[in-house]
Amino acid sequence: MMNVDKRVLLLTLVIAAGCAHAPAPEPAPEPSASASASSAGASTPVPVHVEGAGSGTTPAVLTYTKGNRKIYVVRSLAFTADTETSAGVATLDQPHITFFDRNGSPTIADAPHATVEERDHTIVMTGGVTTQTADGGKMTCDVLRYDGSAELLHGRGHVVLRTGNGLVLGGDRIDGDVHLGRVRITR
Repeated sequence: MMNVDKRVLLLTLVIAAGCAHAPAPEPAPEPSASASASSAGASTPVPVHVEGAGSGTTPAVLTYTKGNRKIYVVRSLAFTADTETSAGVATLDQPHITFFDRNGSPTIADAPHATVEERDHTIVMTGGVTTQTADGGKMTCDVLRYDGSAELLHGRGHVVLRTGNGLVLGGDRIDGDVHLGRVRITR
C-alpha cells in the first residue's frame, strides 16, 4: 500500500465498510486550448470525502502491510476520510487496532476515537486507550500514538503498564516497541 493513490486507499475503506455516502464529483469545466497545452501531462488529484459505517459483526477494516508482513489491522464501527489534505486522514469511531511486531506477535489497542494518516501511517488513539499484548501484558493511557515509520508506540497521560509477569509500572509517558517489551516510562 506504500505507493497506492490516497483515493484508492480511502475508497478501499468504503468498500470494506459495505456502505458509504460520497457525493458524485462534479464534472470539471472544459479547459481552454492554451490551458490544456500548458498543463499537458499534469494531473490534479480530486478531493474525495467518504463516510462509512460497520457493525459489531461487520466492521470497516483497513490493513496495512510492508512487503509480505502485516503491520496493523484497523477495525472500526464508523469512519470519515478526506483526501483534501496532503496526509489523507481518516477519523475512526470505536477503533479496535491490532499491531504486529516484527515476529508477528499481536498487541491489541482499543479507544473511543482515532485518526489514521495515510502518508506516514501514523495512528493517534484518544479518549482513553487500553492495550493487551499476546503474553498478557496490559497498558492504559489517555492518548496513544503509533509511529508508522519507526513502528513504535508513544503513550501519554495516566500511563499504567502491567507486564505479563505481574510487574506494575506507572508514569506520564511511555515510549516503546509494539510488543511493549522494551519500554521507557517517565513522569
